[in-house]
Amino acid sequence: METPEAVRMGKELYVAAMKGNIEFLHEAQNDDSLRRKTHEQNNAIHIATRHEQHEFIEVFLRKFPNNSELICEKNSKGNTPVHTAAEVGSLNIVSQLYTYLESIEGRDESDDDNNKPWKRKSSKGNTVVHVALIHSNVKIARFLLEKDSDLAYIVNESMEAPLHLAIKHHVNYCKLLILN
Repeated sequence: METPEAVRMGKELYVAAMKGNIEFLHEAQNDDSLRRKTHEQNNAIHIATRHEQHEFIEVFLRKFPNNSELICEKNSKGNTPVHTAAEVGSLNIVSQLYTYLESIEGRDESDDDNNKPWKRKSSKGNTVVHVALIHSNVKIARFLLEKDSDLAYIVNESMEAPLHLAIKHHVNYCKLLILN
């Protein structure tokens, strides 16, 4: 479903998220304009994640905590911002978003998997662990598997579990299993 032109993300927000302009966030008066999306359904967290702007994300979530659901929103490819972080290889952002959502969940008393973007599947059925392994981002896959071992058993549309993808993409799966 295409976002109507009237509510599409403006250039200012896109550039601010891309460049990590936290002053833009400090000047924002309300969070409604920050919920807008690009034509590919990316929100500001997707954009900031793609460009590894962890400080922008931190300020965004602190200043506008009612927008925490943006972390779970899917874009036109079915990817959440956490999928995007796994693709670009940003363990820092994966950890940041994971910690933020876990802190909210503790207050929400909700154990709903839909509130866990690392368990959500993209349009190809890939979880964040699948995406991390496809892009050889072993540290991210390991981090998530340590946090939630059930992720090891989720298969994508091609019926591939994380172990299958690790082998297929020549990832040293032993690195995933070695705990610190």
